[in-house]
Amino acid sequence: MSFRENLKEAIKFKDIQYQELSDMTGINKRTLEDYTRENASLPSVTKAVEIASALGVSVEYLVKGNEDKNNNDTTILIKNKEISNILSKLDKNHLDAFTAMAKTLLQLQVKKK
Repeated sequence: MSFRENLKEAIKFKDIQYQELSDMTGINKRTLEDYTRENASLPSVTKAVEIASALGVSVEYLVKGNEDKNNNDTTILIKNKEISNILSKLDKNHLDAFTAMAKTLLQLQVKKK
């Protein structure tokens, strides 16, 4: 995913408004909104660090969509919330099918190691 998409995802996960993020970082609200638009320019390193810090993620997460191996708790939380939102919309039969599939994937992963 791109910086734009990762930033939008982190803002959504933190459930904050652009104005709140602006207040936390000192970066203009409009500038923050622009960072999430198509073909937007990327922030300076200093601004990216401020944004990442305010959102509780690493700059690497914002840029690459993943955390370094020592700091991936936020990535896991964001993905867990995304999965949880999807699961909450499934009916019982589809939820059971998802659970079975997840168990199968876990077994395959364990066998690979």
